[in-house]
Amino acid sequence: IPKFHFLYRDRIYNEKQEKYLGWERKRGLITQFNRFLLYGEKGNFNTNTIDRNQIKDIKYVLTIDADTQVDINSISKLIGIISHPLNTPILNKEKTCVIDGYGILQPRISNNIECANKNIFSKIYGGYGGLDIYTNAVSDIYQDMWSEGIFTGKGIYDLKVFSDVLDKQIPENIVLSHDLLEGSFLRCGLVTNVQFIDNYPSRYNNYIVRQNRWLRGDIQITRWIKQNNSLNALSKWKILDNIRRGLLDISLFILILLGSTILNIKWYYVLGLIILVYLFPSILDGIFNIKNIFKKRNKNYVRTIGNFEGNIYKTIFEIVFLPYKAINNIETFAKTIYRLKVSKKHLLDWLTAEDAEKTLGSNLNTYINDMYISLIISGILISLSVIFSNTISNMIFCCVIAILWSVSPIIAWYISKDKKQKKSINEKDKEFPFRIIE
Repeated sequence: IPKFHFLYRDRIYNEKQEKYLGWERKRGLITQFNRFLLYGEKGNFNTNTIDRNQIKDIKYVLTIDADTQVDINSISKLIGIISHPLNTPILNKEKTCVIDGYGILQPRISNNIECANKNIFSKIYGGYGGLDIYTNAVSDIYQDMWSEGIFTGKGIYDLKVFSDVLDKQIPENIVLSHDLLEGSFLRCGLVTNVQFIDNYPSRYNNYIVRQNRWLRGDIQITRWIKQNNSLNALSKWKILDNIRRGLLDISLFILILLGSTILNIKWYYVLGLIILVYLFPSILDGIFNIKNIFKKRNKNYVRTIGNFEGNIYKTIFEIVFLPYKAINNIETFAKTIYRLKVSKKHLLDWLTAEDAEKTLGSNLNTYINDMYISLIISGILISLSVIFSNTISNMIFCCVIAILWSVSPIIAWYISKDKKQKKSINEKDKEFPFRIIE
Protein backbone atom coordinates (compact mmCIF):
# COMPACT_ATOMS: atom_id res chain seq x y z
CA ILE A 1 0.00 0.00 0.00
CA PRO A 2 1.52 3.39 -0.97
CA LYS A 3 2.44 5.60 1.99
CA PHE A 4 2.05 8.88 0.14
CA HIS A 5 -0.77 10.18 -2.03
CA PHE A 6 -1.14 13.43 -3.91
CA LEU A 7 -4.55 15.07 -4.19
CA TYR A 8 -5.39 18.36 -5.81
CA ARG A 9 -8.64 20.15 -6.59
CA ASP A 10 -9.84 21.59 -9.86
CA ARG A 11 -10.66 25.28 -9.65
CA ILE A 12 -14.24 26.37 -10.23
CA TYR A 13 -15.61 29.82 -11.03
CA ASN A 14 -16.87 31.70 -7.98
CA GLU A 15 -19.27 34.53 -8.87
CA LYS A 16 -18.85 36.22 -5.48
CA GLN A 17 -15.07 36.31 -5.90
CA GLU A 18 -15.22 36.84 -9.67
CA LYS A 19 -12.41 34.38 -10.24
CA TYR A 20 -11.56 30.70 -10.44
CA LEU A 21 -10.49 29.16 -7.15
CA GLY A 22 -10.83 26.04 -5.06
CA TRP A 23 -14.28 25.76 -3.49
CA GLU A 24 -14.29 27.68 -0.17
CA ARG A 25 -10.47 27.81 -0.18
CA LYS A 26 -8.84 25.92 2.71
CA ARG A 27 -12.09 25.33 4.62
CA GLY A 28 -13.63 23.82 1.51
CA LEU A 29 -10.52 21.72 0.96
CA ILE A 30 -10.79 20.19 4.43
CA THR A 31 -14.55 19.64 4.05
CA GLN A 32 -14.20 17.90 0.69
CA PHE A 33 -11.19 15.92 1.87
CA ASN A 34 -13.19 14.63 4.85
CA ARG A 35 -16.06 13.58 2.57
CA PHE A 36 -13.65 11.81 0.27
CA LEU A 37 -12.07 9.84 3.10
CA LEU A 38 -15.38 8.95 4.75
CA TYR A 39 -17.75 8.43 1.85
CA GLY A 40 -15.64 8.39 -1.31
CA GLU A 41 -17.15 11.65 -2.64
CA LYS A 42 -14.69 13.12 -5.12
CA GLY A 43 -16.07 16.66 -5.11
CA ASN A 44 -13.57 18.83 -6.99
CA PHE A 45 -10.68 16.49 -6.32
CA ASN A 46 -8.84 14.97 -9.23
CA THR A 47 -8.50 11.44 -7.84
CA ASN A 48 -8.00 9.36 -10.95
CA THR A 49 -4.67 8.00 -9.70
CA ILE A 50 -5.85 7.15 -6.17
CA ASP A 51 -7.62 4.02 -5.04
CA ARG A 52 -9.74 5.03 -2.05
CA ASN A 53 -9.59 1.49 -0.69
CA GLN A 54 -5.92 2.17 0.03
CA ILE A 55 -6.74 5.05 2.37
CA LYS A 56 -9.97 3.94 4.07
CA ASP A 57 -10.47 3.44 7.81
CA ILE A 58 -8.69 6.70 8.65
CA LYS A 59 -9.64 8.03 12.08
CA TYR A 60 -7.51 11.16 12.53
CA VAL A 61 -6.25 13.89 10.21
CA LEU A 62 -3.26 16.15 10.89
CA THR A 63 -3.18 19.61 9.31
CA ILE A 64 0.02 21.63 8.86
CA ASP A 65 1.24 24.36 6.52
CA ALA A 66 3.97 24.02 3.93
CA ASP A 67 6.44 25.89 6.16
CA THR A 68 5.57 24.02 9.39
CA GLN A 69 8.35 21.97 10.96
CA VAL A 70 7.21 18.94 12.94
CA ASP A 71 9.38 17.63 15.78
CA ILE A 72 10.28 13.92 15.93
CA ASN A 73 7.52 11.84 17.58
CA SER A 74 5.16 14.87 17.79
CA ILE A 75 2.54 13.22 15.61
CA SER A 76 2.57 9.96 17.56
CA LYS A 77 2.22 11.97 20.80
CA LEU A 78 -0.79 13.83 19.43
CA ILE A 79 -2.41 10.57 18.32
CA GLY A 80 -1.85 9.10 21.76
CA ILE A 81 -3.40 12.13 23.48
CA ILE A 82 -6.46 12.48 21.24
CA SER A 83 -7.18 8.73 21.39
CA HIS A 84 -7.01 8.65 25.21
CA PRO A 85 -10.43 7.60 26.63
CA LEU A 86 -10.66 10.76 28.78
CA ASN A 87 -10.33 12.92 25.66
CA THR A 88 -12.99 11.09 23.61
CA PRO A 89 -15.27 13.78 22.09
CA ILE A 90 -18.87 13.72 23.35
CA LEU A 91 -21.52 15.51 21.27
CA ASN A 92 -24.63 17.32 22.45
CA LYS A 93 -28.07 15.86 21.73
CA GLU A 94 -28.36 17.69 18.42
CA LYS A 95 -24.84 16.55 17.43
CA THR A 96 -23.92 20.10 16.53
CA CYS A 97 -21.15 20.67 19.06
CA VAL A 98 -18.64 18.79 21.21
CA ILE A 99 -19.47 19.38 24.89
CA ASP A 100 -16.83 17.18 26.50
CA GLY A 101 -13.53 15.67 25.46
CA TYR A 102 -11.80 17.05 22.38
CA GLY A 103 -12.46 16.85 18.67
CA ILE A 104 -9.31 18.85 17.87
CA LEU A 105 -5.91 19.11 19.53
CA GLN A 106 -3.72 22.16 18.99
CA PRO A 107 0.03 21.74 19.69
CA ARG A 108 2.12 24.62 20.89
CA ILE A 109 3.38 26.73 17.98
CA SER A 110 6.81 28.35 18.22
CA ASN A 111 8.62 30.52 15.72
CA ASN A 112 11.37 29.31 13.46
CA ILE A 113 14.67 30.24 15.10
CA GLU A 114 16.07 31.60 11.81
CA CYS A 115 12.98 33.76 11.14
CA ALA A 116 12.96 34.98 14.75
CA ASN A 117 16.52 36.30 14.45
CA LYS A 118 16.65 37.79 10.95
CA ASN A 119 16.44 41.41 12.07
CA ILE A 120 15.44 43.75 14.89
CA PHE A 121 11.74 43.45 14.08
CA SER A 122 11.59 39.65 14.19
CA LYS A 123 13.70 39.54 17.37
CA ILE A 124 11.28 41.83 19.19
CA TYR A 125 7.96 40.66 17.74
CA GLY A 126 8.82 37.02 17.05
CA GLY A 127 10.24 36.08 20.45
CA TYR A 128 12.97 33.56 21.09
CA GLY A 129 12.16 30.97 18.45
CA GLY A 130 13.47 27.44 18.43
CA LEU A 131 12.52 24.31 20.33
CA ASP A 132 12.79 24.60 24.10
CA ILE A 133 9.50 23.56 25.72
CA TYR A 134 10.93 22.88 29.16
CA THR A 135 12.96 25.99 29.98
CA ASN A 136 10.28 28.24 28.42
CA ALA A 137 7.07 26.92 29.98
CA VAL A 138 3.79 28.03 28.40
CA SER A 139 0.41 28.69 29.96
CA ASP A 140 -2.85 29.56 28.25
CA ILE A 141 -5.66 31.08 30.29
CA TYR A 142 -8.45 29.46 28.25
CA GLN A 143 -6.98 25.98 28.62
CA ASP A 144 -5.97 26.47 32.26
CA MET A 145 -9.29 27.85 33.48
CA TRP A 146 -11.89 26.37 31.14
CA SER A 147 -10.04 23.40 29.59
CA GLU A 148 -10.56 24.78 26.09
CA GLY A 149 -7.84 26.14 23.83
CA ILE A 150 -7.92 28.05 20.54
CA PHE A 151 -7.37 26.24 17.25
CA THR A 152 -4.99 28.09 14.91
CA GLY A 153 -5.09 25.73 11.94
CA LYS A 154 -2.29 23.31 12.78
CA GLY A 155 -3.19 20.22 14.73
CA ILE A 156 -5.00 16.90 14.71
CA TYR A 157 -8.75 16.28 14.54
CA ASP A 158 -11.17 13.38 14.73
CA LEU A 159 -12.27 12.83 11.14
CA LYS A 160 -15.79 11.48 11.78
CA VAL A 161 -16.62 14.00 14.50
CA PHE A 162 -15.31 16.90 12.41
CA SER A 163 -17.44 15.90 9.45
CA ASP A 164 -20.59 15.17 11.48
CA VAL A 165 -20.48 18.47 13.37
CA LEU A 166 -19.28 20.93 10.70
CA ASP A 167 -20.29 19.42 7.36
CA LYS A 168 -23.25 21.78 6.85
CA GLN A 169 -22.73 24.15 9.76
CA ILE A 170 -21.02 26.99 7.86
CA PRO A 171 -22.57 28.74 4.80
CA GLU A 172 -20.64 29.39 1.60
CA ASN A 173 -18.76 32.57 0.68
CA ILE A 174 -18.85 33.97 4.22
CA VAL A 175 -16.11 32.50 6.38
CA LEU A 176 -12.48 33.43 5.78
CA SER A 177 -10.91 32.56 9.16
CA HIS A 178 -12.46 29.20 9.95
CA ASP A 179 -9.99 27.90 12.53
CA LEU A 180 -11.59 29.58 15.54
CA LEU A 181 -15.05 28.33 14.58
CA GLU A 182 -13.79 24.79 14.05
CA GLY A 183 -12.02 24.78 17.38
CA SER A 184 -15.11 26.16 19.12
CA PHE A 185 -17.60 23.68 17.66
CA LEU A 186 -15.25 20.72 18.13
CA ARG A 187 -13.80 21.83 21.51
CA CYS A 188 -10.09 22.34 20.98
CA GLY A 189 -7.52 21.18 23.51
CA LEU A 190 -4.13 22.89 23.76
CA VAL A 191 -1.18 20.50 24.09
CA THR A 192 1.79 22.53 25.30
CA ASN A 193 4.24 19.63 25.59
CA VAL A 194 4.00 18.95 21.85
CA GLN A 195 5.50 21.64 19.68
CA PHE A 196 5.44 22.61 16.01
CA ILE A 197 7.78 25.21 14.50
CA ASP A 198 6.36 27.84 12.15
CA ASN A 199 7.69 30.81 10.20
CA TYR A 200 7.15 34.39 11.37
CA PRO A 201 6.93 37.53 9.20
CA SER A 202 10.39 38.98 8.81
CA ARG A 203 9.27 42.49 7.84
CA TYR A 204 6.89 44.94 9.43
CA ASN A 205 4.80 45.50 6.30
CA ASN A 206 4.22 41.76 5.92
CA TYR A 207 3.25 41.59 9.59
CA ILE A 208 0.61 44.31 9.12
CA VAL A 209 -0.83 42.57 6.05
CA ARG A 210 -1.21 39.39 8.08
CA GLN A 211 -2.85 41.23 10.99
CA ASN A 212 -5.37 42.88 8.66
CA ARG A 213 -6.09 39.56 6.99
CA TRP A 214 -6.83 38.00 10.37
CA LEU A 215 -8.98 40.95 11.43
CA ARG A 216 -11.12 40.67 8.29
CA GLY A 217 -11.66 37.00 9.06
CA ASP A 218 -12.58 37.74 12.68
CA ILE A 219 -15.13 40.39 11.70
CA GLN A 220 -16.80 38.01 9.25
CA ILE A 221 -17.53 35.40 11.93
CA THR A 222 -19.15 37.83 14.39
CA ARG A 223 -22.55 36.62 13.13
CA TRP A 224 -22.04 33.53 15.30
CA ILE A 225 -22.06 35.76 18.41
CA LYS A 226 -25.64 36.88 17.76
CA GLN A 227 -26.99 33.57 16.48
CA ASN A 228 -28.83 31.12 18.69
CA ASN A 229 -26.43 28.24 18.10
CA SER A 230 -24.65 25.55 20.09
CA LEU A 231 -21.54 27.65 20.77
CA ASN A 232 -20.99 28.28 24.46
CA ALA A 233 -20.43 31.72 25.98
CA LEU A 234 -16.66 31.21 26.14
CA SER A 235 -16.43 30.51 22.41
CA LYS A 236 -18.46 33.61 21.61
CA TRP A 237 -16.20 35.64 23.90
CA LYS A 238 -13.14 34.41 21.99
CA ILE A 239 -14.62 35.88 18.80
CA LEU A 240 -15.50 39.12 20.56
CA ASP A 241 -12.05 39.32 22.13
CA ASN A 242 -10.42 39.23 18.70
CA ILE A 243 -12.57 42.19 17.65
CA ARG A 244 -11.61 43.99 20.87
CA ARG A 245 -7.94 43.65 19.96
CA GLY A 246 -8.68 45.10 16.54
CA LEU A 247 -10.34 48.13 18.17
CA LEU A 248 -7.56 48.65 20.73
CA ASP A 249 -5.14 50.49 18.42
CA ILE A 250 -7.97 52.64 17.08
CA SER A 251 -8.99 53.65 20.62
CA LEU A 252 -5.44 54.51 21.70
CA PHE A 253 -4.87 56.47 18.49
CA ILE A 254 -7.99 58.55 19.13
CA LEU A 255 -6.86 59.04 22.73
CA ILE A 256 -3.57 60.61 21.63
CA LEU A 257 -5.07 62.59 18.75
CA LEU A 258 -7.95 64.10 20.73
CA GLY A 259 -7.13 63.50 24.38
CA SER A 260 -4.07 65.74 24.61
CA THR A 261 -5.49 68.41 22.25
CA ILE A 262 -9.25 68.98 22.11
CA LEU A 263 -10.00 67.28 25.46
CA ASN A 264 -6.87 68.74 27.08
CA ILE A 265 -6.10 65.68 29.19
CA LYS A 266 -2.68 65.93 30.84
CA TRP A 267 -0.10 64.37 28.57
CA TYR A 268 1.32 62.09 31.27
CA TYR A 269 -2.13 60.58 31.84
CA VAL A 270 -2.45 59.87 28.13
CA LEU A 271 1.03 58.41 27.79
CA GLY A 272 0.78 56.50 31.06
CA LEU A 273 -2.48 54.81 30.05
CA ILE A 274 -1.09 53.80 26.65
CA ILE A 275 2.08 52.37 28.17
CA LEU A 276 0.04 50.51 30.79
CA VAL A 277 -2.20 48.96 28.13
CA TYR A 278 0.70 47.76 26.01
CA LEU A 279 2.91 46.68 28.91
CA PHE A 280 0.24 45.06 31.09
CA PRO A 281 0.88 41.51 29.79
CA SER A 282 4.60 42.04 30.31
CA ILE A 283 4.01 43.36 33.84
CA LEU A 284 2.11 40.20 34.73
CA ASP A 285 4.79 38.09 33.11
CA GLY A 286 7.45 39.99 35.03
CA ILE A 287 5.69 39.42 38.35
CA PHE A 288 5.65 35.67 37.85
CA ASN A 289 9.17 35.58 36.41
CA ILE A 290 10.89 38.31 38.41
CA LYS A 291 14.06 36.30 38.84
CA ASN A 292 14.58 35.99 35.06
CA ILE A 293 14.56 39.76 34.52
CA PHE A 294 17.91 40.21 36.22
CA LYS A 295 19.69 37.32 34.53
CA LYS A 296 22.52 38.46 32.31
CA ARG A 297 22.15 35.55 29.91
CA ASN A 298 19.31 33.20 29.18
CA LYS A 299 19.44 29.63 27.92
CA ASN A 300 19.35 30.49 24.23
CA TYR A 301 22.34 29.96 21.97
CA VAL A 302 21.62 32.96 19.77
CA ARG A 303 21.52 36.66 20.54
CA THR A 304 17.93 37.32 21.64
CA ILE A 305 15.89 40.02 23.32
CA GLY A 306 14.25 38.82 26.52
CA ASN A 307 10.49 38.90 27.06
CA PHE A 308 10.43 41.88 29.42
CA GLU A 309 13.00 43.90 27.50
CA GLY A 310 11.36 42.96 24.22
CA ASN A 311 7.94 44.14 25.40
CA ILE A 312 9.39 47.51 26.36
CA TYR A 313 10.83 47.91 22.86
CA LYS A 314 7.58 46.63 21.37
CA THR A 315 5.59 49.21 23.35
CA ILE A 316 7.78 51.98 21.94
CA PHE A 317 7.32 50.70 18.39
CA GLU A 318 3.56 50.29 18.88
CA ILE A 319 3.33 53.97 19.83
CA VAL A 320 5.51 54.97 16.85
CA PHE A 321 3.44 52.90 14.40
CA LEU A 322 0.08 53.66 16.05
CA PRO A 323 -1.47 55.93 13.37
CA TYR A 324 -0.55 53.52 10.57
CA LYS A 325 -2.00 50.51 12.41
CA ALA A 326 -5.11 52.40 13.51
CA ILE A 327 -5.93 53.71 10.03
CA ASN A 328 -5.34 50.23 8.60
CA ASN A 329 -7.73 48.74 11.15
CA ILE A 330 -10.36 51.39 10.44
CA GLU A 331 -10.06 50.65 6.72
CA THR A 332 -10.32 46.91 7.41
CA PHE A 333 -13.48 47.35 9.50
CA ALA A 334 -15.08 49.61 6.87
CA LYS A 335 -14.15 47.35 3.95
CA THR A 336 -15.34 44.17 5.64
CA ILE A 337 -18.64 45.64 6.85
CA TYR A 338 -19.32 46.99 3.35
CA ARG A 339 -18.68 43.58 1.84
CA LEU A 340 -20.86 41.85 4.44
CA LYS A 341 -23.80 44.25 4.26
CA VAL A 342 -23.69 45.75 0.78
CA SER A 343 -21.63 44.10 -1.96
CA LYS A 344 -21.70 40.51 -0.60
CA LYS A 345 -18.54 39.93 -2.66
CA HIS A 346 -14.81 39.29 -2.13
CA LEU A 347 -15.29 37.94 1.38
CA LEU A 348 -12.85 35.13 0.60
CA ASP A 349 -9.99 37.41 -0.50
CA TRP A 350 -6.81 35.96 0.94
CA LEU A 351 -3.10 36.50 0.43
CA THR A 352 -0.88 33.87 2.01
CA ALA A 353 2.08 34.88 4.14
CA GLU A 354 4.46 33.45 1.54
CA ASP A 355 2.84 35.42 -1.30
CA ALA A 356 2.80 38.59 0.78
CA GLU A 357 6.51 38.17 1.51
CA LYS A 358 7.21 37.93 -2.23
CA THR A 359 4.97 40.77 -3.42
CA LEU A 360 5.67 43.39 -0.75
CA GLY A 361 8.76 45.49 -1.28
CA SER A 362 11.50 45.87 1.30
CA ASN A 363 13.15 49.17 0.36
CA LEU A 364 12.62 52.53 2.03
CA ASN A 365 10.42 53.90 -0.76
CA THR A 366 8.00 51.01 -0.26
CA TYR A 367 7.58 51.84 3.43
CA ILE A 368 7.14 55.54 2.72
CA ASN A 369 4.48 54.81 0.09
CA ASP A 370 2.68 52.41 2.44
CA MET A 371 2.92 54.54 5.58
CA TYR A 372 2.55 58.07 4.20
CA ILE A 373 -0.65 58.41 6.23
CA SER A 374 1.54 58.72 9.34
CA LEU A 375 3.04 61.93 7.92
CA ILE A 376 -0.43 63.39 7.34
CA ILE A 377 -1.60 62.44 10.82
CA SER A 378 1.53 64.04 12.28
CA GLY A 379 0.58 67.35 10.70
CA ILE A 380 -2.99 67.03 11.97
CA LEU A 381 -1.77 66.33 15.51
CA ILE A 382 0.47 69.42 15.55
CA SER A 383 -2.35 71.58 14.13
CA LEU A 384 -4.82 70.38 16.76
CA SER A 385 -2.22 70.94 19.45
CA VAL A 386 -1.59 74.52 18.39
CA ILE A 387 -5.31 75.30 18.22
CA PHE A 388 -6.69 73.50 21.27
CA SER A 389 -3.91 72.67 23.75
CA ASN A 390 -3.96 75.00 26.75
CA THR A 391 -0.60 73.96 28.22
CA ILE A 392 2.94 74.11 26.88
CA SER A 393 3.67 70.60 28.15
CA ASN A 394 0.81 69.13 26.09
CA MET A 395 2.05 70.95 23.00
CA ILE A 396 5.59 69.65 23.52
CA PHE A 397 4.21 66.11 23.99
CA CYS A 398 2.21 66.35 20.77
CA CYS A 399 5.24 67.64 18.87
CA VAL A 400 7.42 64.78 20.12
CA ILE A 401 4.76 62.20 19.17
CA ALA A 402 4.28 63.88 15.78
CA ILE A 403 8.02 63.68 15.08
CA LEU A 404 8.03 59.96 15.96
CA TRP A 405 5.01 59.33 13.75
CA SER A 406 6.52 61.26 10.84
CA VAL A 407 9.71 59.15 10.87
CA SER A 408 7.85 55.86 11.45
CA PRO A 409 8.35 54.66 7.82
CA ILE A 410 12.11 55.01 8.25
CA ILE A 411 12.00 53.17 11.59
CA ALA A 412 9.85 50.37 10.15
CA TRP A 413 12.23 49.98 7.21
CA TYR A 414 15.31 49.99 9.43
CA ILE A 415 14.11 47.35 11.92
CA SER A 416 12.97 45.15 9.02
CA LYS A 417 16.39 45.12 7.34
CA ASP A 418 18.12 41.76 7.49
CA LYS A 419 21.18 42.00 9.66
CA LYS A 420 24.44 40.45 8.57
CA GLN A 421 25.47 37.81 11.05
CA LYS A 422 28.92 38.24 12.55
CA LYS A 423 31.01 35.16 11.95
CA SER A 424 33.55 35.95 14.64
CA ILE A 425 33.03 34.63 18.18
CA ASN A 426 34.06 36.77 21.13
CA GLU A 427 35.74 35.46 24.27
CA LYS A 428 32.54 35.41 26.35
CA ASP A 429 30.77 33.26 23.76
CA LYS A 430 33.71 30.87 23.67
CA GLU A 431 33.55 30.44 27.44
CA PHE A 432 29.76 30.06 27.58
CA PRO A 433 29.55 26.27 26.91
CA PHE A 434 32.12 25.59 29.61
CA ARG A 435 30.23 27.69 32.14
CA ILE A 436 27.10 25.61 31.44
CA ILE A 437 29.02 22.37 32.05
CA GLU A 438 30.32 23.72 35.33
